Amino acid sequence: MTLLVVDGSNAIHRAHYAVPKMSHKGTPTNAVVGFMRIVLSNLRITEATHCGVVFDLPGRNFRHELFDEYKGTREKKPEVSEALAIQVPICADLCRAIGLRMVGKKNVEGDDIIGHLAVEYAKEYDDLAVILSNDKDFADLLKHRKVRLMNPNKGMITRKRVPEIWGVKASQMVDYLMLEGDKIDNIPGVKGVGEVTILKMLGEYRRVEDVPAEMFPKAYRDPKAFKALHRQFKLTRKLLTIRLDCVRYDLRKLERRKGDPDMVKEICAEYGLNKLQADLLRAC
Repeated sequence: MTLLVVDGSNAIHRAHYAVPKMSHKGTPTNAVVGFMRIVLSNLRITEATHCGVVFDLPGRNFRHELFDEYKGTREKKPEVSEALAIQVPICADLCRAIGLRMVGKKNVEGDDIIGHLAVEYAKEYDDLAVILSNDKDFADLLKHRKVRLMNPNKGMITRKRVPEIWGVKASQMVDYLMLEGDKIDNIPGVKGVGEVTILKMLGEYRRVEDVPAEMFPKAYRDPKAFKALHRQFKLTRKLLTIRLDCVRYDLRKLERRKGDPDMVKEICAEYGLNKLQADLLRAC
């Protein structure tokens, strides 16, 4: 058995920019087409027997309470946000129509739900759990036995492949991002510390908190500045670590169900998804 956990928010953004603009009776559909093709392709590749599709729900989560600027630099293009907001429910309906389970919880970030589902499935069933996302935050979870990361650009990433891709162990990915920062989520890194220095630091020390002041740029070596930097590390470690205890979920619900061909046809007719329909019906 294999679980495929789809980072829906990540996949639909990629789909929006990968598929040329298209619409039906004023409703944008390019992201729907791209998203469903991504899902169908990875269901085939992984031969998944179980699947959960996770989208972020509107609202704040504990990271916003810790850091008010969290995700403050996210895309500000109203037309893109509006187009995706319209298409997410269509994607969700199509996923349900082909027998996939949608998972989400208000005030809980999708990444934490994805992490929980993958790690718990791998532990409980002692089988592969594959996370579909190009977000390298998930590489930290590869330290767990039988968790994998399917990256659209790098393919299937295992724990053993993490050092060849990022130069550090899976268990050090949070530390890597604490130094590098995460521009997408607006999490600060350490100015003046590039990849070469990051790899040197984490090659000699397991955690960033263990790295001595002399290895950092001069601006951080003063005792007061170094203390402030460690306060930043305390915050960013919490922001970057995927929490596995935010939800409880009955993993049996993730088993793929028999699809509903009539529902697929109805949705595809409503949104003019004629070419996509045949592929969806094959997945039922």
